Amino acid sequence: MFSIEVSKIKNTALMWFLLIGSLLIPLAVAVSVFEEALKNINIHQEWGSGWYRVLRGSSFFTAPMIMVLIPSFVMDIEYRSSSWKYLLTLPVTRQSIFHSKLLICILGCLFFYLSSFLAYGIAMSVYWFYFPSSGLFDSEFPILQIAILSLRMIISSIAIMILHFGLSLFIKNLIYNIGIGVFGIVLGILTFDWNMKFYFPHSSCLVSMFKSSAGTSAITRYEIISIVLIIISYLSSFWFFRKKFRG
Repeated sequence: MFSIEVSKIKNTALMWFLLIGSLLIPLAVAVSVFEEALKNINIHQEWGSGWYRVLRGSSFFTAPMIMVLIPSFVMDIEYRSSSWKYLLTLPVTRQSIFHSKLLICILGCLFFYLSSFLAYGIAMSVYWFYFPSSGLFDSEFPILQIAILSLRMIISSIAIMILHFGLSLFIKNLIYNIGIGVFGIVLGILTFDWNMKFYFPHSSCLVSMFKSSAGTSAITRYEIISIVLIIISYLSSFWFFRKKFRG
């Protein structure tokens, strides 16, 4: 079932959105670094500072938007082709159908961050080639810091993604699903100062990056709330799909 889901999204607009979205911020950061170096503003670079800029830049809009697009497109493939009813009559359990689609969405999230990491690494390697005196490869690679920040972003991103995965079972229109996501993201940005005091799903990436990030604790109260949201969204959408969903 999983291989079938992969073949469905291979040549869709979703793949282009994933690719462009994952490259957008890393390349923008790389261009900024190159411009600073060419103007002799800041030649010296470190791996950690650049990756932190990539994560912060993604947290505003790119990452949340990609997390809205992934489940919306994955589910819309079935709605547009009117194939839900056919899928539900196959000798495959509803549990298998549900989890294969959810797994595709989670892998899309991981692909987004992995591609961003690789794009940044390649861009900064090119930077070092042109500016070997930058000390890029002389600096320590802060793998713990990068792992902690990435884990926070991934948890926050999956919270948004699985929320819209569940919404896509109720709302069968792609435009409506994306519109709800955009509205939530914009509202999260506009009320960012409030969201530092209470939890709002669509600004979870933003809060994870711009709250106090000092220390080595990967899981803060914001990520704990995101995990709770993931569990609630998963259980409720799984129950609805098994008991009520008719395509």
